[in-house]
Amino acid sequence: KAQSLLSHRSPDGEHREGVAQMSVQDYSNSCDGYLAKLKQPKLTQQMFQCSESWAQNFESWNVLYCFLSIIVLFVYILWAVLTNFPHFMNPRKLLDMIIGAIVQAIIQIICAHIGWYCVVKNEGCCGRVGYLFWALLYGLIFLGRFVVPNLFSLEDLCWFALIIPIFYMSLSSLMLFLGRGSRRPFLG
Repeated sequence: KAQSLLSHRSPDGEHREGVAQMSVQDYSNSCDGYLAKLKQPKLTQQMFQCSESWAQNFESWNVLYCFLSIIVLFVYILWAVLTNFPHFMNPRKLLDMIIGAIVQAIIQIICAHIGWYCVVKNEGCCGRVGYLFWALLYGLIFLGRFVVPNLFSLEDLCWFALIIPIFYMSLSSLMLFLGRGSRRPFLG
């Protein structure tokens, strides 16, 4: 499954092109399923105990992460406007904060869907190393919000609401990388 996206050897050994087109189509088709999951995010005790399979645990935290990214975006913008009102001493800074938050949320939402598609639907997408990639990527996405010069403010603290889903997505991906895909409670 984890061969090149551009070419593929069939079971009979014949070289085939066009796997990328099928993969793009599969990815495109997955959007509706992911959107349906976003309409029903959940937060359960089992998610904290990691009592589901690691792939299911990743999926649950991923959907919650994506949902929270949208909520945090609105909270951040509201907080930024209220803390800068009525002064608007530096409207350019406020605009930069809002644009930066929107870009950050869009990146997080896109990466959440791609991560879900790769980890849950395609078993890491490029083998076990794909799970490790996603474990590291989510941490970098989160930290990226705080390394942009001159944009960190008190309002940025609301992004920390995402740290718990990021931790559990990274943990689930790491466990899948280590080959622990079945039901193995980690905590409790």
